[in-house]
Amino acid sequence: MRSFIEHGPDLVVVDVDLPGRSTFRAVRDIRAISAVPMIVLAADGNEAEMVRALDLGADACVIKPFGLPVLIARTKALLRRVRAGSEHTSADFVCGDLAMDFLSRTVTLRGALVKLTPTEYKVLYCLVRNAGRVTTREALSRQLWDKEQMAASEHLKVFVCRLRAKIEARDGARLIVTERGRGYRFVIPDGASYASA
Repeated sequence: MRSFIEHGPDLVVVDVDLPGRSTFRAVRDIRAISAVPMIVLAADGNEAEMVRALDLGADACVIKPFGLPVLIARTKALLRRVRAGSEHTSADFVCGDLAMDFLSRTVTLRGALVKLTPTEYKVLYCLVRNAGRVTTREALSRQLWDKEQMAASEHLKVFVCRLRAKIEARDGARLIVTERGRGYRFVIPDGASYASA
């Protein structure tokens, strides 16, 4: 999960024989924070595993044993579907050159897709939904991490810095302002708008 949050992959493959962690817990935890396409590698003939994985949010199952061309073909098909869907989505929030689609969890800047990690997206989403108001560090941490992960909350500043580097123009106005001793505020410049609630 740490690697997933840090790197924000385009697609995830989860094996039912995942060592040291429940496969289904991994599927559930990933789906709770991301809409990334997900394939589960299931044991031959175990329909219960397949149904549970799909119910928890997996997009497809590939039965073991399988040939590598089958997995590659399934991966390509899922990525094509996601990309085709993102081309037809309309933005829910527009702020100058920045646009967000809440359903597909995508962010574009001047029409180009901005690759955010799941945590960076959640930080931006929380700030945008409270645009113009201060979002405290504590409130952001509660949205980002459960009680077991709260020890990681001191890294919030790192995620905000990375987010700024990806969405703010180097010579432009700051979109995310630090309110010293309180938290962060997404600035609402003229022309920012929500397309839907």
